[in-house]
Amino acid sequence: MKLCQFTRDGIPGTGLYHNEHSLWDVSSMLPPGISLVDCLMESYWRQQLEHIVTSEAAKLIALSDIRWMLPCAHPGKIIGLGLNYHRHVHETPYQPPKYPVYFLRLPHTLVAHSEPLKIPAGENTLDFEGELAIVIGRHLYQETGDGLVTAIAGYSIFNDASVRSLQFRGPEWTLGKNCRATGAFGPWLVSRDELVMSEHGICALNLTTRVNGVILQQASTEDLIFSILDILRDLNQFIPLDPGDIILTGTPEGVGFTRIPPLYLKPGDVVEISLQNAGTLVNPVEGTNL
Repeated sequence: MKLCQFTRDGIPGTGLYHNEHSLWDVSSMLPPGISLVDCLMESYWRQQLEHIVTSEAAKLIALSDIRWMLPCAHPGKIIGLGLNYHRHVHETPYQPPKYPVYFLRLPHTLVAHSEPLKIPAGENTLDFEGELAIVIGRHLYQETGDGLVTAIAGYSIFNDASVRSLQFRGPEWTLGKNCRATGAFGPWLVSRDELVMSEHGICALNLTTRVNGVILQQASTEDLIFSILDILRDLNQFIPLDPGDIILTGTPEGVGFTRIPPLYLKPGDVVEISLQNAGTLVNPVEGTNL
């Protein structure tokens, strides 16, 4: 199941994937204020949405007629992982990490599908990072047992675009990861049943990043150093997670700063990140005077 938030003629709505050209507008079936996480985590709403095709309460809308909104508009936490693909580590100066390498993003960095990424004024090192994003569906803290996967509401696509000149000014990465409008997220939130994992938390989803139509990143999430369950087990010990929190699982090899010469985004570029079963996240790139 794939869900999205959108506006049409200025009116907010909730959409259910129909095909690559249209969605079912399910807004009239849902109470005001319900989130996509609520829809995926509560069995009643899942059942309602699963029968949408036969419901007279829904209508088909062309994707070209909507403005996309973020799948999770107000995440409390955005937790990123660095150096989490084997082949990506090998292209960098770093050693393979013994433990997950975390950093934090802030909500002001997020832009929706089709909205522009912004290059900060005076900077020219904005780099692309295609990623699998996991969205938390229920409160999770110091939980024992094997039920961690049930804390996942769904998954989506993320471009963890990073200003490298700021990221590498010192030993920690916060500034380069938190410039305004540098984190693209969406378009769909995909239910966790489509995130097929082994008992060890290994999943095999193909991830591809294109810039201006040229493939620059192409990998499988099987190459993750720390699996989704590894990450959840680790965070669960120390950090309370809440519904709507976003976990970025890392980017594969092929990023711009490792290339010779480096390849950074510039105004007029278009970044497309495709993830198996989740669609394609597309964002133009703009400069900014702010």
